[in-house]
Amino acid sequence: MGCCQSSKSVNYALTTTAREFNINLKIVEAKGLLNSDACGGKSDPYCKVFVLGPNGWQLVYKTKILSNTLDPVWNESVTFPGVVECQAFEVRIYDSDTMSDDEPLGAVPLFMDKFANTAKSGKPADQWFMIKGTNMDGEFKTEGAKGELRLQIKKENATSDQKAAAPAPGEKYKINLKVLSATDLVNSDMCKSDPYCKVFVLGVDGWNKVHKTNICNNTCNPSWDEEIVFEGTHYCQAVEVRIYDSDLLDDDQPLGSVHFFMDKFAKTAMSGKPDDQTFVIKGKNMDGEFEAEGAKGKLRLQILKDTSEGPLRGA
Repeated sequence: MGCCQSSKSVNYALTTTAREFNINLKIVEAKGLLNSDACGGKSDPYCKVFVLGPNGWQLVYKTKILSNTLDPVWNESVTFPGVVECQAFEVRIYDSDTMSDDEPLGAVPLFMDKFANTAKSGKPADQWFMIKGTNMDGEFKTEGAKGELRLQIKKENATSDQKAAAPAPGEKYKINLKVLSATDLVNSDMCKSDPYCKVFVLGVDGWNKVHKTNICNNTCNPSWDEEIVFEGTHYCQAVEVRIYDSDLLDDDQPLGSVHFFMDKFAKTAMSGKPDDQTFVIKGKNMDGEFEAEGAKGKLRLQILKDTSEGPLRGA
């Protein structure tokens, strides 16, 4: 395994926004859905809306079922009081089936801040989203997913008496994330790749780079052993590790990425007992803006949830 010159540790203070909003999310319609009906008809689609909470994805709304159509029009709304800007949502689409389990038709994941940037008070944003075959963390999968989903969102300032109704942001802790190593990376060079990682966290202004590892030269099996200490994070914090091939003569080439929410990775990481996991490297990041053709390999990460001092105060 290719080793870098030295390991290092950096500290990063997560500064999450205190701004909260009332969000009205309208599921308008879909078009060109996958037909999963085996009896010669069409799908009977409906949607479920999920919000990331302290205990994972929580179902908060279900639309009505529309029979025998691949272009359903729901026009149904759900209101969320006191939502923070970095809140993660998912709309999952299903085909209702009375004879067997309902079939998944695809999902649309979104972070409220990215969708709500154009949503001014009283002026809803209206947007079509490509329906994907997997959700944010890959637990909801649809083979052959296709089509688009139209959503509208309206954002208004939350009042103090409404904030208690928002999904609880949860307690914050010090988190130690260590980028250990990777195996079987794609070779994007004449010899072998010169890989390094960039670590991003989702903030109110989108993805923020918080760390860049050393470059490991001429290897598809790098070992970094570098640590980032987050001085305050909570359950819904989204993290991405993007891997690149360093190139002196051209732009650095993307090799793939790994993304996760802190709650899922840190549940088993107790104080003094780090959680060591290996992730499959993917060709796209969480929102599809970072792409690596032919991505492969695995990335090994380690996380330690420091509960020795209890939840961080004032966070």
